[in-house]
Amino acid sequence: MSSIDNGDVRDARRYRGQDRIQRRAARRRRLLDVGLETFGTSEYTSSSIERLCSDAGVTIRSFYEEFDSREALLAAVYDETAQLVQESVFPTMAYEGTDLAERVETMLRTFIHATLSDPRRGRVLCLTSMAVGEAMEERRRSMLHAFAAAVDREFGTLVEVGTPVYLQQSYLVVCGLIGASNALVVEYLTASPPPGPDALLQAMKELWLAVIAVAAPHAVPSLADMGKSPVAAQQVNA
Repeated sequence: MSSIDNGDVRDARRYRGQDRIQRRAARRRRLLDVGLETFGTSEYTSSSIERLCSDAGVTIRSFYEEFDSREALLAAVYDETAQLVQESVFPTMAYEGTDLAERVETMLRTFIHATLSDPRRGRVLCLTSMAVGEAMEERRRSMLHAFAAAVDREFGTLVEVGTPVYLQQSYLVVCGLIGASNALVVEYLTASPPPGPDALLQAMKELWLAVIAVAAPHAVPSLADMGKSPVAAQQVNA
């Protein structure tokens, strides 16, 4: 039997009901889960590959078969979190069954839930990924740009339905809104005592609608009226 055949036999062997591919996928999943727990609850700089491997129950050699470095594991956890948030939030932008103020609130409510229902993901997304390295910064900016482009298209829908839009450089303004929302999430995660999720939603909503009101003054209620709406009184399940 050739060495290739021997390799094929080894690859086909099953251990505890799993073949090699399944075992490797499970090993990667354990590393991602440990990465989320570690990077989402403690400082990235205080972590080590040795401790990550110990917690995941894998060897250091196995770690390097999956990831080039500790930062590569962080990047994978970040990407998974960003995808989860995008898959939750983006569909709410396309929903046209409510008025603009309710659409904005639905989008922000969904964002808060996707980001903070598991605070570890919020920390990875908005805290741990900061100032790690150039590659992580590029990832963060890429996600910001994806969100900004999606939201900016919604300004275009105001024009399509005949609402006058006066806002110039809307893409840059949306980038600013997303940055400000990120800062509010950081405040939520680090303040002592932290603001409640309802307060976080209200602050984000007032910020976004105040800016949108500049672009489309007839499309949103005044800030004074927003706190009186039944929608504003709903609870955020974050």
